[in-house]
Amino acid sequence: FAGLLTQVTAFMGAEGAQGVEQMIEKLEQLKGLIDQVHNQIRDPEKTTFVCVCIPEFLSIYETERLVQELSKSEIDTHNVVVNQVLFPDQDAEDLVDWYKGAKEELPEMAQTLIGKTIARKRMQDRYIQQIF
Repeated sequence: FAGLLTQVTAFMGAEGAQGVEQMIEKLEQLKGLIDQVHNQIRDPEKTTFVCVCIPEFLSIYETERLVQELSKSEIDTHNVVVNQVLFPDQDAEDLVDWYKGAKEELPEMAQTLIGKTIARKRMQDRYIQQIF
């Protein structure tokens, strides 16, 4: 930056030189603050990064990429939160077993909706297994 600052100072004159020096002081102060924040973010005793995703391909892929990049920067990332999970306490096959017994009593529209819900639950279960 020395060459650039010399040219700017020459262009601005004597008063401009003071402005450039003030700008350099502010940049040095800002660099100190950036270093302090950087050190705090990299300290796992003070900071951890919690990733949040949904159980779909692109979200899982991007979360995995984020964790890898943060790890390269030595930033702690040992937690992942998965939102929008259908029936998190039940396996898709539990729903299928229930549905087989109740299917005949349900209207056609309900059968269609439950069938789609089961298909989505199976997809989510598959992606959640990839996280663990």
